[in-house]
Amino acid sequence: MIRFKNVMAKTRPATGPGKSYYIVGNELNDLSYGKIMLKSPFEKGLILHPRLMERLFDYAFAQLGNAEARIEHPVFMTEPLCNTLTGRENVTELLFECYQVPGVAYGVDSALAFYYNSRKGKAAEGDGLVVSLQNACSFVYPVIDGRIQFRKAKRINVGGAKAHELLLKTLQLKYPYLRSNITPDVAEELLYKFSHCSGNFQGQLAHLEKRYEEQTADARDGPKCGVPEELKGKRAQDSLKVYRDQITYENECLGESEHFLNEITVQIPFNPAMFLTEEQIKRKEEIRKNQGKRIREYVMKKTQERRAEMKNEYEELTNIEKLKAKNKSDFKECLLGKGFDSTYEFNKRIKYLAQKLKLKQPESVKDEGKYNLLSIPDDKLNTEQRKVYWMECHD
Repeated sequence: MIRFKNVMAKTRPATGPGKSYYIVGNELNDLSYGKIMLKSPFEKGLILHPRLMERLFDYAFAQLGNAEARIEHPVFMTEPLCNTLTGRENVTELLFECYQVPGVAYGVDSALAFYYNSRKGKAAEGDGLVVSLQNACSFVYPVIDGRIQFRKAKRINVGGAKAHELLLKTLQLKYPYLRSNITPDVAEELLYKFSHCSGNFQGQLAHLEKRYEEQTADARDGPKCGVPEELKGKRAQDSLKVYRDQITYENECLGESEHFLNEITVQIPFNPAMFLTEEQIKRKEEIRKNQGKRIREYVMKKTQERRAEMKNEYEELTNIEKLKAKNKSDFKECLLGKGFDSTYEFNKRIKYLAQKLKLKQPESVKDEGKYNLLSIPDDKLNTEQRKVYWMECHD
């Protein structure tokens, strides 16, 4: 018997040309979630994508040791209650056409389990209520005189996938710093290993409600003083009892069928790469300093180039401005050639360049002192340095 997830993903080679291929079932790992799109032939428990179902059949038959195109033995398929005729036809056509199976049979898994337990004496003969908990939904239907009462059957769109999703989101919300460690596979393992069904759920809810009312009353009126009635007349050593935790104390007050599950401690996998040695820390610090030095040199170079361009443009515009007194027609032609629609825009541009060139001195020595401010913390800058730093950041 093999067990695998009915999901798959289509991937392509990382580098170079190549054919795409499918990763199916247990071949998917934690790194696949969130990076590739998972697909499934099922939607709400029904087969709606028969082409993807063929990939699952190929994987299942290969895992069972039959990788050939032809299957020599009959195939028995389980299906949900009131399965659609279209889904059954698609699966039947797929098995006969692609795998050439000699025969196919279908059966409702929960009904088969009910009849099996009836023969073993574990259920009432012929009559009973079947509760089928599936991945995407759940079914509840009665069986009377050995026959399923289809008109009384109910489908509930709550299944194991909903519980898995709820547990995953709850853990990631409660422990946001462990979001990368709490993967869907981890949540699924916790759900299947440690979850349980309460024997008396209503009794547990009533007990928790009573405890909540007591705590609310204590917070409002203060804790009650005095000896409880059940402890009066007893010696101190007889009435003293130590409990390991709160859950043990609550289980002492409840019946056996109402006991809460004890606390479970889960150890997240330890990653030694999170802790660095002194040599690694020093190496990272050197890399950071070198990167900062290269960035400062790059910024200085770009600023000098931009200043040179602005200076050339300013000189060119001032030469054009001199034509205004000599020849107005040539002045207007030069304005249109430079893309200015009016004299106002031309004068505004000259004023802007003059202000920029006045604020930014061309000496390289001042540049070095100015860009060294990047390595000084903000709280240690004086007023003049803060002004220069602000102008450089908003240039």
